[in-house]
Formats: sequence, structure tokens, C-alpha cells
Amino acid sequence: MKDRAGEAEKVLKGMLDDFQKANEEYKKLSSGAADQAASSEERDKRKKSAEAKLIEIQEIERQVKQFRTDNI
Repeated sequence: MKDRAGEAEKVLKGMLDDFQKANEEYKKLSSGAADQAASSEERDKRKKSAEAKLIEIQEIERQVKQFRTDNI
């Protein structure tokens, strides 16, 4: 039982680490999308990348909630 709980904790920690990394990447992408020094096309490209990263973050959040529901 302890092994299973320990393994679940490792998995959850990995998911939360992924969430944190994705969140940091989103902040960078979002900031880049607002950079007026970049061309309009480049800002649009960065905005799309930021939007895709936000969707990834939301999916990680959903997975974490589901994991917690299933394992706690």
C-alpha cells in the first residue's frame, strides 16, 4: 500500500512539475506576443503559440484533477 501511495505521489509531482514548466513557457510566450518591437506577423505567431500553450496547461490541470480524484 505504501509503495502504491509513493508511486502515486511521484506521478502527481511529475504532473505538477509539467504544469509549472508549461505555465512559465506560457508567460514567456504571452509576453513575446505583446512585444511591440516584433513585427505584426511575429506577434500573431507568438500569440498562437501562447494560446496553444494555454490549452496544454488546461489539459494538464484536467489530468491532475482526474488523477487526484482517482487516487486520493
